[in-house]
Amino acid sequence: SLQYLNLRGNMVTHLGELAKLQDLPKLRALVLLDNPCTDENDYRQEALVQIPHLERLDKDFFEEEERAEAEEIRQRLKETQEEEAEAEHNSE
Repeated sequence: SLQYLNLRGNMVTHLGELAKLQDLPKLRALVLLDNPCTDENDYRQEALVQIPHLERLDKDFFEEEERAEAEEIRQRLKETQEEEAEAEHNSE
């Protein structure tokens, strides 16, 4: 199973595209250097939000603080999605 993926210089423009990599449970290291998405603020954090099991991005290991912050963001997103689904259900 894929553990290391080098996407350097592949014109990845949107970090949302990384969500597709969640289906690679053994992926631990990802290289995104020289892609337009790396110009976005907090792209390391967004990558970790999208791929929680990632250990390294662009050769640098994630720190515990980054992991904790990404987990908080994931929880907030989940809560927002649940609230939206409930509001939609109640409006029917």
